[in-house]
Amino acid sequence: MTWAGGHRSDGEVVRPVARLTQLSYYPQLATRVRELAAAGHNAAQIADCLNGEGFHPPKRRACFGPQGARDLMGTLGLTEPATRRRSSPPLGEHEWWLPDLARALDMPPVTLYTWIGRGWVDAHRHPDAPRRWVVHADPAEVDRLRALHLTPRGQHTRRPWLAHQQAATNTIMNTEPEGSTGDAEP
Repeated sequence: MTWAGGHRSDGEVVRPVARLTQLSYYPQLATRVRELAAAGHNAAQIADCLNGEGFHPPKRRACFGPQGARDLMGTLGLTEPATRRRSSPPLGEHEWWLPDLARALDMPPVTLYTWIGRGWVDAHRHPDAPRRWVVHADPAEVDRLRALHLTPRGQHTRRPWLAHQQAATNTIMNTEPEGSTGDAEP
């Protein structure tokens, strides 16, 4: 650009995109991720390869990380090679690991975690695995949580309008004793 007075500025206009599918090179990126996953690479290795080959994620991030590669793999319907899991400490009767209960309720684990924070679910951190949550849920509690999950979003925090109107009407109607007309008797 040339400014009034003769000064010049050079710049580059970059339009950030919000989704991977909006990237101009998304088809090449998807093909490369499929190839790397088929070769048995894990998410961290795939992220390193993509970064080394010059691919960039959306949202102005500098490079792919392992979670970004996992998200892309999930979008493409790919799974990361199975890793060896540590054995879990034993649980008591009617106790669940948070992800296992979320899976049984067919809901995202983050929703169940939010409910723990709100006090809607009885849970504690396991003493031998302090980063893991143990949820106490007998069959009746599992049914309650399932019903709560099926309740439309926000329904549990709002009072239905008609019920509110009915309560207001009852309050107004019950201000005078029953049978009273409001007129003074002689």
